[in-house]
Amino acid sequence: MIRIIIIEDHEIIRESIELSVERQSDIVVAGKWDNAEDALLFLKDGDCDVAVVDNMLPGMDGVTFIRKALQLRPSLKVIIISMFTHQSVVCQAFENGAYGFFPKDIPIAELIEGIRTVANGESVISPKLTRKLMEYKNPRGSANGENSIVSGEQKIILTMAAKGMSNKEISDKMGCSISNVKHRFSDILKVLEARDRTHAVVKAIKTGLIELGPDVLGCGEPGEVSQKS
Repeated sequence: MIRIIIIEDHEIIRESIELSVERQSDIVVAGKWDNAEDALLFLKDGDCDVAVVDNMLPGMDGVTFIRKALQLRPSLKVIIISMFTHQSVVCQAFENGAYGFFPKDIPIAELIEGIRTVANGESVISPKLTRKLMEYKNPRGSANGENSIVSGEQKIILTMAAKGMSNKEISDKMGCSISNVKHRFSDILKVLEARDRTHAVVKAIKTGLIELGPDVLGCGEPGEVSQKS
């Protein structure tokens, strides 16, 4: 059973998430609050697997909550939900330990699946936000910089992963085995100090290590950062 807490100051949204969760056989609400401070008090003694947190809360914001919550519960997986989804905010959330980020206007079913995904130890990001991240350019980074920490081949793999391609699809495109792709991804995670492929893609886009042209390798339109294998 996945135990979650909900931190959202808008009562209608908070109750909507709870109602949807109550219909699931594998998820239960362990607590709900309209502020982060009370949730932190719960985490001192209470336990849960996933926290669904509004980033724009009265008092402590969602990103600050992540830092403080992980000090109390390092295994906690935090999903940020927000109306404000500027690329820099999304990147900041992942840099501080978020496992998921969704805009508030997503279908509730997408959030429910996101809860299951992060509870399984994998990061997740809304396809809408992936597309926005593709357009994000950090002036301090350069995808073609001479001092890039990833190789040209690793950039190609990251780019295809950013477009939502599975390991099988990447292996087919590159003409190598799936195990080879997995091995190369392991190297990428070590180089970027990322916990999984979603986190690696977010870091690569933020620092300018990769950027997408109109049709990189014929992969199609940008889509969800996938955890498929």
